[in-house]
Amino acid sequence: MYTYADPRACPSCRTELPADLSSDDRCATCDVVLGHPRAAEVYQQLQRVDTLVARLRAASRQPAPTAPSRTTPPTAPSATPGPVVPPLVVPPPRTGVRTSSVPAILLGLGALCLLVAAVIFLAVAWGWLGVGGRTVVLGALTVATAAGGTVLRGRGLRVAAEALVSVSLGMLVLDVLGADRAGWLDGVGGTDGLEAAGLAVTVGVVLAAGGLVLTQGAHRLVVPQAVGVLGLVLVELALPSVVGHDLVVAALATVGFGALAAATRRVHGLHATAWTAGAGAVLSWTDLVLSALLDLPGGGLSATDLWTSGCGPALLTAAVLILAPLAVTRGEALLQACTIAAASMTTGVVVLPVLDNGTTDVALASLVAGGLWAAAAYAVPLTRLAVPAVPAVLAL
Repeated sequence: MYTYADPRACPSCRTELPADLSSDDRCATCDVVLGHPRAAEVYQQLQRVDTLVARLRAASRQPAPTAPSRTTPPTAPSATPGPVVPPLVVPPPRTGVRTSSVPAILLGLGALCLLVAAVIFLAVAWGWLGVGGRTVVLGALTVATAAGGTVLRGRGLRVAAEALVSVSLGMLVLDVLGADRAGWLDGVGGTDGLEAAGLAVTVGVVLAAGGLVLTQGAHRLVVPQAVGVLGLVLVELALPSVVGHDLVVAALATVGFGALAAATRRVHGLHATAWTAGAGAVLSWTDLVLSALLDLPGGGLSATDLWTSGCGPALLTAAVLILAPLAVTRGEALLQACTIAAASMTTGVVVLPVLDNGTTDVALASLVAGGLWAAAAYAVPLTRLAVPAVPAVLAL
C-alpha cells in the first residue's frame, strides 16, 4: 500500500535515498538539504495526508446508503457526527536572519580572526624563533586545524569544519612562504629562493594538493574544493612566466578545466568543484584570446605572419573551444548560441590580416565573407537560420 510519508524517499522529488545519510546531505536529484527543518515539516504534513487517506479508504469500504422505499418513511439523520478532519495549518513564512546562519557568521569571523592572529604571531615571533621553532609552529598549526576540520566534518558540524579547513589552507600558504623565506627552496628558482612566478606556481600546486586531500571522504566540504581549483588557476596564470609558451598553457588549461567541470558536475558532493572549474575554464579561455591578440605582430599583419606566429592557430583553437559546452548538454538554444559564437569568431580570425589594409580590401573581404554565409543559409533548416545569418550580418 502506497504511503506518502516515506523516510526512504526525498521529500521534494520522491527519489529513493541511500541508507547512510547525515543531516547535511543533499538529494542527488533536486539538491535539497535533507536535514533542513522544512524537510521535517514536509514529512509531518505527509503523515497527516496518510491519516486522511486511511480515513478515506475506511469510508470507501462501508456499504453505500440505499435509496429509501416509497412505503418506508425516511429516517432522520444520525445525531452522531462523523470524524472531524482538522484543517491543515500552514505555518507563516519566516522573515529575517535564519537561526542556522548565526553560528555560520560567528564561526566565519572566528576563523578569520584566528588566521589574522596566526599571521601577526609569525610576523612578531619570526625574528627570534629558530628554524626548528618555525617549522614546529607552522606545521603544528596547519596539521591541527586540518585535523580539527576533519573531525568536525565527521560529526556533522559542517560550518565549523569549513571554518577550520579554511584556516588550515591559509596556514598552508604561510608554510610555503615561510619555507621560501627561510631559504629551504634555494636552487629551484634562484639563489635567494623562488622568483615571484615560481613561488606562485608552488603555492598553487600546494593549494591544489591540499584541497584534493581535504575533499576526500563521505561528507565533502565546499572550501577545499573551491581552493583546490583556485590553486590550479594560480598555476595556469603563473606558469607561462616560468616555462614560456603562454598560448599552449592557456589552451591546455581551458581543456583541463572544462574536462574537470564535466566530470564532476553530476558527482554527489562535488558541485563546488564543477562550478569553480567552469569559471576557471572561462578565465583560461579569456587568457588564451587576450594573449593571442597581444602577441600579434605589429607593423602590417599578413596572413603568413598570423599563421606562423602561432596567434592564428591559438585564436582558431579558442573559436573551436566555444563548442565545448555541447559535449555536456545539447539544448537547442545552447547549440545555436555556441555555433553562432564559434562561426563569428572564425570569420573574424580569417579576415583579421585584411583589417589593417585599405578600405577596398576590407570591403571586399567583408562582402566575400557575408556572401559565403548568406549562401550557407540555404543549406540549413529554417529553425537554425540564425547560425549563418548572424555572422553574415556581422561581416557585412
